[in-house]
Amino acid sequence: MAQPKNRKRRDEPEKSAERKERENLEKKADMFVQKRNELNDQASVARGERDLLNDKRKELMGKMDELKAKRDEFNGQLREHKEKRNEFQQQAKLLIAKQRGQKKEKQEGPSPIFRAKELQSEIRDMEYQQQTTVLTTKEENKLIETIRKKRFELSGLAKEAEKAKQLNVDLRNTSDAIDQLFKMADAEHQEVVKFYKLAQEAHAEFMKVFGDASRVIGQANAKHAEFVSIREKADEQHQQFLDLRSKILELKGRDIAMRHEARAIIKEQRQKVHEAVADPKKLDAHAEDSLERLKKGGKIQIG
Repeated sequence: MAQPKNRKRRDEPEKSAERKERENLEKKADMFVQKRNELNDQASVARGERDLLNDKRKELMGKMDELKAKRDEFNGQLREHKEKRNEFQQQAKLLIAKQRGQKKEKQEGPSPIFRAKELQSEIRDMEYQQQTTVLTTKEENKLIETIRKKRFELSGLAKEAEKAKQLNVDLRNTSDAIDQLFKMADAEHQEVVKFYKLAQEAHAEFMKVFGDASRVIGQANAKHAEFVSIREKADEQHQQFLDLRSKILELKGRDIAMRHEARAIIKEQRQKVHEAVADPKKLDAHAEDSLERLKKGGKIQIG
């Protein structure tokens, strides 16, 4: 009588418990790999956003450097014109005091720049006198000695003498010199006001960019922290995958070993069957022995 079709064949092994365990572990490993890949994609997006923010930060920092250099340049110009303005005002006040006869010996003498200008005027007048006036030998020697002393004093004010050349004021006419000095001081004051405004504008723009840069730096740091957090989660998923993979490989190795053992038993059985084919009793004994060995190995069950 024929057996039902759904009945297992006697030589068809059922899945072992280890193989089922391995298949379950492989499904879990696939889930870890999928989750790891999803997290890596999210980390890649966060990294890209972070890099864009860092590029923006570098751009803003570069703009800050430019504005700072511009502000410092304006402040330098401001200090230079302020120094000139104060110098002109000081010289005008000294001339006023001199004109009114209020200058005393105890009072502080003229500034180096003003003194250099005075020496230049005096030397020029003396040289003109030497060239245009008839003098005795004694008078001329005395004049030459005076010029020499004033030149020596002027040489000690080399830097101030250079600045005095720019002081286009004729000190021989005190009233006109005072007016000129105040006009020059007013002009320098206008320059001080101009560069002060420019420096303030540059500083205000610098502070605005500084605020933008600080905000972008905060956003970049937050995005970097997000990137690191996602990467750590992805690493955790990858580590769990590696742990399962080790177990899967171990089970797979044992399964392969068992398969090889079963094949060796079957091969040995066939050999003995071939040798004992002429003896039915011996054949049955070998068959029963082989099946018993297979059952002990957990590879087959006889239905």
